[in-house]
Amino acid sequence: MVGSRLKRKGEGFYSYYICQTKHRRAAECDSKRLAVPSIEGAVLDHLFANVLTVDGLQMLVSEWQASSRVSEHQVEKQVIVLKARLEQVKRTIGRLLDVYEQSNQPLEGIRTRLSDRERERVSIESELEQLRSNSPSSTLVRFSDVQLQQIADNWKADLLKGDRPKAKRVLQVLIAKVEAEKEGGKVYYTLPLLEKTSIDNVPPRGLEPRFWP
Repeated sequence: MVGSRLKRKGEGFYSYYICQTKHRRAAECDSKRLAVPSIEGAVLDHLFANVLTVDGLQMLVSEWQASSRVSEHQVEKQVIVLKARLEQVKRTIGRLLDVYEQSNQPLEGIRTRLSDRERERVSIESELEQLRSNSPSSTLVRFSDVQLQQIADNWKADLLKGDRPKAKRVLQVLIAKVEAEKEGGKVYYTLPLLEKTSIDNVPPRGLEPRFWP
């Protein structure tokens, strides 16, 4: 849906959300307009009451930790495969060195194979190091209730101050999507990447803990 508004004689503007298709080609969609105040008010009320609290943020942190444990298991499996490949390459290098050292003749082919295996060894070790450095357990930050309360207070302040860029940023990093109808709707929340010194605006993919307004 997209935002739009109408000028009403003597009443100012009426702001609403409307299906993008209907906004362009009205005959192709029979959905109704949804008034901006009712939608935004309901979302913000629910956000303040259920998400921007210590319990609400802690639930999202718990969901992220559970998701990270799954990712960690996948990383561990990749590490096992790479370690096995690395050991095999090292054994091959050892055998080639034995052949090279025991021969009195120049062996260009052996030197070439040794060079290839050494490059492969360096590549595997680099891949292993990258996997370990990007492992969820190496980047996961844990928060105390005091820290979560501070984050909640900061975001509430950004939403209440009337600073549109800051308010928009908070909504973008917390809300994945809103499904709204005349009778009610759903809000899908996600956990942004939290840091103890700052708050980034890149939420992890695929995580949609659900609250019901």
